[in-house]
Amino acid sequence: LAMDASLSGTGKVVMVFSPRVNGSSEGSILGFVVSCDFFKTAQAPSSNVGEYVYAAVPTSAAQGYNNPGTIDSWLRDIRPTIVHEVKHISAYAGRTLNGLTLEDLAWEEGMARNAEELYARTFYNNALAKQNIGYAASIGCDIQFKTGAPPCADRPDLMLRHFDALYTYFAAPSGVSMLGPTFAQDFTFYASAWAVERWANDIFSTTESQFLKDWTSSGATGVANLEARTGQPWEQSLGEWSLAMYSGSIPGFVPANPHLRFPSWNLPDIWQGMNTDLRSTYPASNPFNPHLETYGNFSVNLPALAGGGFAIFDISGTQSSRQLIQLQSANGGDPPPTVRVAIVRIQ
Repeated sequence: LAMDASLSGTGKVVMVFSPRVNGSSEGSILGFVVSCDFFKTAQAPSSNVGEYVYAAVPTSAAQGYNNPGTIDSWLRDIRPTIVHEVKHISAYAGRTLNGLTLEDLAWEEGMARNAEELYARTFYNNALAKQNIGYAASIGCDIQFKTGAPPCADRPDLMLRHFDALYTYFAAPSGVSMLGPTFAQDFTFYASAWAVERWANDIFSTTESQFLKDWTSSGATGVANLEARTGQPWEQSLGEWSLAMYSGSIPGFVPANPHLRFPSWNLPDIWQGMNTDLRSTYPASNPFNPHLETYGNFSVNLPALAGGGFAIFDISGTQSSRQLIQLQSANGGDPPPTVRVAIVRIQ
């Protein structure tokens, strides 16, 4: 409510639940906020001049989880959605009041997923970051929401939405990006931006809360904001995060580089649990599909590499001499100057 006195003056966040929201963006959005509501109508004619959340409604009066439109299904999904959207309101108000540019779309959505994570940890009885949370203590209980036994009964959809999108993202990371959507109805960047921000918070911050405050109140946005929080170039963070996600998904691997870790979440255990309990949706115990190559001569053609995307090459076998890795453009010349290579030795 940082700007409430100059807006509605009601002292409240107003939540509008309407079937109009159900039909927005092909039914893929449960809720949203709009930054123009923080301006007078003289500046933004469509503004409601206040702190507003717009959210979907149940489409069936029935109880239970037989279809996604029931009251219970709606309540399971809407609770973290409200946390997500109110985070946007807080950020918009704070940045607008202080004359700061709004955060870039992808990183703002990632930060809203950070707010969802903080909310989720209240259910997991784990208020601290860097606790290597595994499947049973988190998502494993989330997916048991249909049972009548506490603490899983009627559990909201919490961290499953994060790791579900990451599972899709990591299956083909060269065509997607944490910098924003690369195709229509691409929402994977919500989760990948969250994962980058969570990684940076775990690795570089003194305290979790201070990292979040500094990010939200920074005059920088986007990649520059990440660089300010980590103290290192974006290219280095992208490489280290990519390697942390891949090598961190290998059970038992302990990297020599302390940046190649994801301390808050036990990735191998998360992926294995999702595969065990929801095999039809997550058919593999690890979402990555790397280019598997043998030491020596090999050639791989990447049709495209999205900005902020990456490709994984897992090279193995008997190494009898030095291995040369050469990057070329599609026509055989030098690759784009922004392409980078990051390497980790697993064995």
